[in-house]
Amino acid sequence: MSSSSKDTRQSVLGHVPGWDITRLSEARVMVVGAGALGNEVMKNLALLGVREMVIVDFDHVEISNLSRSILFRASDQEKLKAEVAALRVQEINPQIQTQAIVGDILCDVGFGTIREMDLIFGCLDNRLARLWLNRWAFRAGKPWIGGGILNTSGQVVIYEQEGACYECSLTKQGWEDIQHRMGCPDMAQRYFNNGIQPTTPIAASIIAGTMVQEGLKILFGHERDRLKGQMWLYEGQQLHAEVYELTASNPNCLSHFNWPAPQEVSDVSLTSTLGQVFARLESEFGEPVWIDLDHPIALEISTLVSKEVYPFVKPLLHLSKEMAESYRKIPQEGLGVPAGKLASRLDRSFPYQEKTLAELGFPPKHVLRVNCKGNKYYILIR
Repeated sequence: MSSSSKDTRQSVLGHVPGWDITRLSEARVMVVGAGALGNEVMKNLALLGVREMVIVDFDHVEISNLSRSILFRASDQEKLKAEVAALRVQEINPQIQTQAIVGDILCDVGFGTIREMDLIFGCLDNRLARLWLNRWAFRAGKPWIGGGILNTSGQVVIYEQEGACYECSLTKQGWEDIQHRMGCPDMAQRYFNNGIQPTTPIAASIIAGTMVQEGLKILFGHERDRLKGQMWLYEGQQLHAEVYELTASNPNCLSHFNWPAPQEVSDVSLTSTLGQVFARLESEFGEPVWIDLDHPIALEISTLVSKEVYPFVKPLLHLSKEMAESYRKIPQEGLGVPAGKLASRLDRSFPYQEKTLAELGFPPKHVLRVNCKGNKYYILIR
């Protein structure tokens, strides 16, 4: 985009009552999910001219995406959605900094990255991903705007620190579904839906436009005029919309726990070995030191019929469909983790002290939860 194009954009948007063009041009946003809804959200944000956009998705472009995803082309099939979307956003507005995170919101997005965002847009179609996005956002003290579409209808909701969050509203059936999916390490199966969800580009456009508009109200500080502790439901067939109050906040909700601002400790980076990290943490805080994990690390994977055992040494959530197939000796045989080979924390007894934090599955800018002598420390990985 030329400087004249930028000036034109700012002069036009500058006439919209209540819009802070400077704040908009400085905004850093994250879009989780690059499907039909995510495409429309990203398109709107690109046209408006935010400063930076982080796009999170692990999936590939399929032919079924092309009828309702404005950023994808037929030539993009089998390419990674996040990477394609990042390129197309820059085609719309080259001045936007884009970052594609090809991975899962559960375990591939660093907490430090989430803390840097001004707004987070959840364009997801399953409870498990929404739950973890909710937990990361609330731990970081960041609002997130969730949207959903089905057929010609959809919904928009904003989750904030002061009110009920997504986890507060989960039903017993919702928790059962999440527990079932968490038990499936294969990412493709973890997020599998029975058949293609019927949606239209019209519904995606309406819901995404509302999500972005409500997000801008947060950005501009328009407290009186926006959704707050409410859900907006849109029914396209009968052209009906209504606002509902959210359920009350649950005082025992695990998401309602803010992590303090992380501190930096020199020589703790993704390229540091675990042994080096412990040596540095011990010199800083004392002994003994251990690190609590958000997701357990499997040391080994075993085949349940052929009884083969393989080293793994990364979060079990990283077991992809392709990896699972490479381990099987018999078609469709089950996989498991041998007894005693699943670590929920790291300490000096962990047998792979020579592994780097990156090799152990920690994403860039993640935060280590360090324990020492009854004290907790939150350490940013560089």
